[in-house]
Amino acid sequence: MLYTYTKRVVDFVNIFAMKIISLTLTFLFSLSALFAQKKIHDKDSLLTLISNESVLDNSMYYLSRATDDLRNDREVVLFAVQRSGNALKYASSTLKNDKEIVKAAVQSGFGSNSDALKYASKVIRNDKDFLLELAGWSFWKSDVLKYTPIRILKDSVFISRMIEKNGYYFKYASRDIRNNKSLAMKAVTSSGDALRYCSFKLRHDSAIVWNAIHGGCYFSLKYAPYTFRNDEDFVKATIHPYFSLNGFPFASRKIRNNKGIALLVIQNNGYFLKYASNKLQNDKEIVAAAVKENFIAIQFASPVLRRNNEMQQLSIKSDLDALPFVKRRFSRDRNVVVKAISQNGELLRHVPMMFRRDKEIVSAAIKDDSEAYKYVSNKLKKDRDFVLALIKLNGKLYSHLDNTYKKDSEILFLALTSNESALQFAPSIYKTQRDTVLKLMKINGLALKYLPISFRKDREVVLAATKNRPSAFEYALGDTKSDLEIVHAVLKQNTSMYQFLAPELKANREITLDVVQKNGEMLQFASKELSADYDVVFNAVKNFSNCFSSSNIPLEFASLNLRDDSTIVTTAIARCNSSFKFASERLKLSRSFVTTAIAIDPMVLEYVDSVFKNDREIVRIAVEKNGYALEFASEELKNDQEIVLLATSFKYAYLWDNIPFEFASASLKKNRAFVLQIVQVDGEALQFADDLLKNDKEIALAAIAENKNAFDFISTELQRDKDILEAYNNAYK
Repeated sequence: MLYTYTKRVVDFVNIFAMKIISLTLTFLFSLSALFAQKKIHDKDSLLTLISNESVLDNSMYYLSRATDDLRNDREVVLFAVQRSGNALKYASSTLKNDKEIVKAAVQSGFGSNSDALKYASKVIRNDKDFLLELAGWSFWKSDVLKYTPIRILKDSVFISRMIEKNGYYFKYASRDIRNNKSLAMKAVTSSGDALRYCSFKLRHDSAIVWNAIHGGCYFSLKYAPYTFRNDEDFVKATIHPYFSLNGFPFASRKIRNNKGIALLVIQNNGYFLKYASNKLQNDKEIVAAAVKENFIAIQFASPVLRRNNEMQQLSIKSDLDALPFVKRRFSRDRNVVVKAISQNGELLRHVPMMFRRDKEIVSAAIKDDSEAYKYVSNKLKKDRDFVLALIKLNGKLYSHLDNTYKKDSEILFLALTSNESALQFAPSIYKTQRDTVLKLMKINGLALKYLPISFRKDREVVLAATKNRPSAFEYALGDTKSDLEIVHAVLKQNTSMYQFLAPELKANREITLDVVQKNGEMLQFASKELSADYDVVFNAVKNFSNCFSSSNIPLEFASLNLRDDSTIVTTAIARCNSSFKFASERLKLSRSFVTTAIAIDPMVLEYVDSVFKNDREIVRIAVEKNGYALEFASEELKNDQEIVLLATSFKYAYLWDNIPFEFASASLKKNRAFVLQIVQVDGEALQFADDLLKNDKEIALAAIAENKNAFDFISTELQRDKDILEAYNNAYK
């Protein structure tokens, strides 16, 4: 025992000593590098260094070593900030005040890099319109207000416009604004997690919390007081049959021990067994339901059920990815292994060596995941013909090969046909010889991304790359971005490449007009002058057809004057109802215009001012044309029998999942006479009636008579009733 203790102390001292030596060497190396730094004077050399992807945040580092002239060179700085937004720190004062440069810095990387704003000029950080533009661009949460002066954060009108785009911006509002109920309601409706930034008082407001949950944010329950986390209705409201995440992890212990709620949650996402109480993790019914939905859930079962043979078999049957979590005998069954590896190549690491030598199993693994190559037997790795066969299955494998194979041109060319990134890992000889480069571009033009700067500026190379893959234009540099022959050929095949044109071509009316007539979304990249051109904007909104999958709605990028033009705005609404959000304040507050917009698309009701949501005539027009608009009516009108009945009478298309009665007030769902009237119009509406009424025989019979599917929503007791069963059977005849 003494020996073991002494050994541990010695090991600890050795590790500590090595850490000290490592830190000292790192410090000395950094210090020597600092003194050894030399200024970079050559533009091409700087661009080449910046383009080197193997160095972390190299754009910022190399721009810091550039001369003042290069830091003031727009092309250099734009290229640097597109790769690393923080490189803006070393741009000249003039370029820190350039909106296009700053926007490129913020947009760099995945989602956004709003920290780059701290290096922007004060003028930029005080520009409300520019901040709104940045907020509109980013799909992801963005901290564009992080470096905004306090006086702007006290501006309720500005904050209101920001939270229209994303409720997350409520985080930066002043204390008074975060205590404003109407703005808080707007924020949580836009983004449920804004609840965390509401004042203590408003987080105890049931209407605010309810709207946060319905704002599409399951984890807003995390920021709600215990009262709501212990309320079954609030927890259930976070559970959606078509969305796997919910607020169950944040519910009270009492709720997480409720078998009914736990079963409801786990049937939707087995992983949430992790958050159930210990008692339920030992419940065979609960664990079986969880494992059926998600094999991973077996690891959260109690130790007794984790070892249960029946549960392990159920886990494997549910998903073969469960292989690492089950007993060894399952992983030695070849049939099980072949099926599992075909679904998830990475599982090769968990199987015995005899299977890692099996060509069929290895091929299946590599086809699914090139990373599995590291678990392949050395014998197979030495078989060149087999490696070629694997490359045909998955070109990404090239990056995992040893240098001998990477030097093999046949292997590189084969890998490149399906995976352009193979060139990134190829020996430099393939990236420096012009004839070879041209040949590679004809195989896969997207590999242009991994060539040196000089070739990305080379007209012949770029032409060859874009002929093969028009989207390779994104990686072109210099004059090639303004070469009309290349540009026209690329835009003919792919209009989205418009965003990568040289600035002078984005200001070209003829080119821009031609592009937006095919792809209205590209208006966001047009010059400021063209975003104020009537014909350009009209054609952009008219030809926008990506409403449900794009956050870049053309009207948002039109000039303020054109957003006040009723013809342009109504045309935009006809293509995408959310365009209403970007109409001028004058139009949004005009009752006649709102009525016109609702007549074009009733779902515009979602975006109108609360005054119009409570306007009976406007809401009536909306629900008559589309009953689902009831969801966006005021609480008062959701309690209006005539309005709700009119909405329920709407004959919805099969592709709608909901039923308008779902959005009626709680009191109407408990009103027996009214529910009886509703189910005679739509029997399936019974599912949203109060539970007591689901046990009402007269209502059940009326619902089944209208729609036999209503049988699924009546109480269990009535489902055994003789008269009910007879009515249900007759409905099938």
